[in-house]
Amino acid sequence: ARASLVRVTRLAPEDARAWGSLGEIALRENKLNVAEQQIAKARELQPRETVWRFMEARLRVRAGHPDKALELILPMSDTDKRSEAIARLLADAFSMQRRDADAAQALAAASDESPGNANLAFDAAVRADKAGLKELAKRMKDRAAALKHPDAGKLP
Repeated sequence: ARASLVRVTRLAPEDARAWGSLGEIALRENKLNVAEQQIAKARELQPRETVWRFMEARLRVRAGHPDKALELILPMSDTDKRSEAIARLLADAFSMQRRDADAAQALAAASDESPGNANLAFDAAVRADKAGLKELAKRMKDRAAALKHPDAGKLP
């Protein structure tokens, strides 16, 4: 796949998808410097695309720079931030900064957007409990239990 994508970047260097796909491959291989260059190229070509901002934010979290990840995620629309993948990344970045209440709120908002997702409700409950947000923790725990999450009964 990588060889085909490299060919695409040579034949159509304006194709942000090819650059972004190469960046994703490098990110999965934990080749952060290579991923950074390729994601930057995709963002340069399509600066308004959320997917490239998300990928760069994943890179920043993986590199241990949650502040830079938050700079990329926080300006996104509320709808984008409530999507599961972005909410989880947002929560991870907040947690890296020991902002557990913010992490819990991000996951709870995503759970509210997807009320049928047991894993998301459970994870929001765990983070809310850790942050001392008892009402939120109970609401998320109750949702996870209603959705039959196998570990919901283990929550306080």
